[in-house]
Amino acid sequence: MSEPSEERLVLPGDLLGTAEEYVPGRGTYEYNGQVYAALMGHPHIDAQNRTVTVHALHEVPHLAEGEVVYARIEEIKSAMLVTTVLTHAKTGRGVPGNPEGTVHISKAKESYVEELSGEFAIGDILKAVVLQGYPVVKLSTQGPELGVILGRCTDCHGILTHASGNQLVCSRCGRREHRKVSRDYGGHKGGSVEEEPSGGRPEGERHHRDRDDRDGPRRHPRREGGHGHRDEGEHAGNPSRDRPAPERGPADLPPE
Repeated sequence: MSEPSEERLVLPGDLLGTAEEYVPGRGTYEYNGQVYAALMGHPHIDAQNRTVTVHALHEVPHLAEGEVVYARIEEIKSAMLVTTVLTHAKTGRGVPGNPEGTVHISKAKESYVEELSGEFAIGDILKAVVLQGYPVVKLSTQGPELGVILGRCTDCHGILTHASGNQLVCSRCGRREHRKVSRDYGGHKGGSVEEEPSGGRPEGERHHRDRDDRDGPRRHPRREGGHGHRDEGEHAGNPSRDRPAPERGPADLPPE
């Protein structure tokens, strides 16, 4: 059988050769001693290793080794962080499919790490470098520029601000926490990584919401003074509450 030409286009199921001739590689599969194309694309022969692969015609780009990305921690295991890769750090563009990426405990920091839970927390946003982009994404946070760039308090979920070294302090309750902090903490690029883990409000709106939680519910000025409808039985038995509100002049209204 002649070798498959790299110029021709193959479709899934096209015969590429026998298992005696070629080792099936990426984009191919073996069935009953025959090697077939699994993708639409162009076949490629590695003459040295006698491996046949198919380069997809419209292949989804994979993360390249050495590329820096932002990722969100979804799970902390005894020897591994499980993350969702969000965006490219350089361009701020989203990573197609938001693949799962892992950080092994040996790649978390330069020094020895006894427990990953002492250096990271679920929901933290990491700046990490890609060690392997295919077939699984492997990341590393070793280096002063890598690590946690955005974290939240494990007690009240407030935003943590950088205090010193690897120490962070909660902007809401004052709790201090330890992280493997990136020197770029708080100054990352790309809007996607600033979202809450559940896809919440933008950063500015969250600050307003946090302030409102501390100061109590906000009231619209035009809703004060008895305007609008209310339940007739809401204040039954309380004469002082049943009396109509006094009329208010323009001077009594708060400024718009």
